[in-house]
Amino acid sequence: MMLKHENIRMLGRLDKFSLADQMRKHRCLAFPSMSDTLGLVCLEAACCGLPSVGFKNKATDESIVHGVTGFCGTELHRSVMLAMRLDRAKCSRFALNMWGPGAMGESFISGLRSAGILDGRMVKSGV
Repeated sequence: MMLKHENIRMLGRLDKFSLADQMRKHRCLAFPSMSDTLGLVCLEAACCGLPSVGFKNKATDESIVHGVTGFCGTELHRSVMLAMRLDRAKCSRFALNMWGPGAMGESFISGLRSAGILDGRMVKSGV
């Protein structure tokens, strides 16, 4: 089923460069899901400086930092109006610091160390 609305245009599948370009062109990402478990698209948008809005649920609790990378609530229109006022550079800096490649790599290594799997030495694969 194709959604038709005068203010909505489906872009189809985009490569990562086109997607990032589109995220930079828009003012807000609407994430209206009430059942997703992680709003990965919200994390990606925030890294590009695009604030997200959504209903408060597990996915948005994990992927939208209220007042920094977007807003969550029961009134999407109000959340959109607030999100469009956010500082996009601050949104991007925060997101890249929290979820960018360097931060995720450090978090993964830290988890391995705390689990006793990695003790600071290089681990050789069994291949």
